[in-house]
Amino acid sequence: MATFTSDTDQVRKEFRYLKDCFHSLKNKYFESASAFKEISMGMSGDYELAVNEGSTMVRIGVLFSVRDKTDTLLILLILALYSSVLLSVSLCNNK
Repeated sequence: MATFTSDTDQVRKEFRYLKDCFHSLKNKYFESASAFKEISMGMSGDYELAVNEGSTMVRIGVLFSVRDKTDTLLILLILALYSSVLLSVSLCNNK
């Protein structure tokens, strides 16, 4: 998570620093570890900045406007299906 601020330059700088840390750790300790590939940065309010700075995973919460339980269940179903597709693709790519 980045600092809770409206200063996008600050947030971008923090994401860039985290990405640099990730790559330093990967190069020093996990260079041959194929599982060490995801960098999770960003949340609903700053996910676009995070993705632009290299995030491969974001945490989404209030991105969706949920009106009732039906909408909530539909969103959860869509996210579950999306996650299973990503997992399938990841497993196929690792064979």
